Amino acid sequence: MHKLLYTLQDQDIGHLKIIANFWGLELPNQGTPAAAEWLASAMLQVDNLLEMIDSLPEQAREPWEDLLLHHGRYSYADMIRKHGPIREMGAGRRDRKKPWRDPVSGLEILWYRGLIARAFLDTSTGAQEFLYIPSDLLQQIPLPETPNHWVPGRETSAPLNIKPASKTLLADVTTLLASLRKEPAKSDDIDSPRKEALAPFLHHPQSAAFIFSLLKEIGLLSSRPTHPLPEPTREFFDLSRLKATTKLMHAWRDSASWNDLQQVKNLRTQGDVWPNDPLLSRLAVLDFLQRVPQGKWWDLDSFIHFIYSHTPGFLRPAGDFDSWYIQNAETGEFLRGFEFWNDIEGALIRHIITQPAYFLGAVDLGGMDPANRMTSFRLTPISKILFDDEPPSDVHQEPIPLNVFPDGKILAPPSSSQVHRYQVARFCDWINLSDKGYQYRISPSALQRATDQGLNLHQITSILEIAHQGSLHPSLKRALIRWSEKGGEATLEKIIMLRVKDQQVMDLLQSKGSTSRFLQEILGPTTAVVRERDLEKLWSAASKLGIFIDLP
Repeated sequence: MHKLLYTLQDQDIGHLKIIANFWGLELPNQGTPAAAEWLASAMLQVDNLLEMIDSLPEQAREPWEDLLLHHGRYSYADMIRKHGPIREMGAGRRDRKKPWRDPVSGLEILWYRGLIARAFLDTSTGAQEFLYIPSDLLQQIPLPETPNHWVPGRETSAPLNIKPASKTLLADVTTLLASLRKEPAKSDDIDSPRKEALAPFLHHPQSAAFIFSLLKEIGLLSSRPTHPLPEPTREFFDLSRLKATTKLMHAWRDSASWNDLQQVKNLRTQGDVWPNDPLLSRLAVLDFLQRVPQGKWWDLDSFIHFIYSHTPGFLRPAGDFDSWYIQNAETGEFLRGFEFWNDIEGALIRHIITQPAYFLGAVDLGGMDPANRMTSFRLTPISKILFDDEPPSDVHQEPIPLNVFPDGKILAPPSSSQVHRYQVARFCDWINLSDKGYQYRISPSALQRATDQGLNLHQITSILEIAHQGSLHPSLKRALIRWSEKGGEATLEKIIMLRVKDQQVMDLLQSKGSTSRFLQEILGPTTAVVRERDLEKLWSAASKLGIFIDLP
């Protein structure tokens, strides 16, 4: 911030006389530079300064204290939105209108007393316009103690419904890595078919794209086709749970590519170009979050309202609420203007707390209403990682083995080794995810995938025995050896039986190439086998021949 003399030298002699008059000073009859220097010296005398502050009208006290609580500077756009304007006037119009006699805001009162100045100052986002108290003037003022209301929001009672912070981040990371190892992605993003296929095996299916971005951020994935890089992935699995979690939390905190605003439900932009800075948007919210007391239930709406009241322009450093072309995804309405703050800024704050911060285990969530809408949150000890504070102690827990059963089924309990599950899941068939853990199955196709990945029988057996922490059942070993010698010998397939009224209908279906290719096997004059996946195609082709088929 600039010093007082610097700010006074920017004013004309008429403005300096107005300031001097309010201070009860007689400005010497000198040129502007000398007059500014004399006035600055007089204003910086502590007795004069304290007398001026004590005599401020009530209207000016709130913006003055607001500036002091913000360490002497505040976004110009936010200040005038909150406390009223400073009317723009040239010297001639000012001297005719005499606005200091009938100020329209507390800021005008401070302005014509020389207590505040206006300038563009450098910030991490570039030059931004501020109202500020000159730095040497600020040094003479006893700063107020930070009041309780400076804490963002308020404490609330424990909610009826508690959603404990997620502790499944590393499990879902392992699942996604194994999926990409089995079948690399063709692009640098996770597509809808993979999301759908993964959903039954993720604790938080909606976090799939988020986790995918974290894996790219920490350098575990190659690009096009996207798959896990062996050495970085091995090093990641070698980390303790706390260190691995720290790596992922810092990846989100410091990411300049993952845009949380883009993930907010019901928001969209034209051309998928988002106007905000993803990193600075996130850090601004985390800065407020860091002020919330650890371990206390905090009202989410009051937290959002505090930011609205104190720093509404945190997302838009220029304070411009009219230039962004963000739409309501459902209605197509453009959300331009400060009146849509809750639809954009408020929604972003709510999203960051209830989605990524929750997925990372940084917050517990709570709801009071029957619909279980999240109305409160509580910072967990692990949240300290986001703020670079000392995290909780790293407690080592010995992972329990995977259960490999004689029939080829495999159960990976929730507390089993992530690396062992990754190694098994990369080639086995995936069955389901339940409270007991992840269930997989060895099959000829699974073993063929292992072979395609360069694994031989000895390596497959070794992976299974290490994960199982013991020898495999003799019957399973025999099945593995038999497969290595003879390959897959039997296949189960779900089929549909087609029955027609008479042989002429079957003959017609067999005679036309459009339908015959869907008849897998003719079992009799009026009976045939059809694959389940071909039902719709056969129905459509037969309809064009004038034959309607009842679908099961």
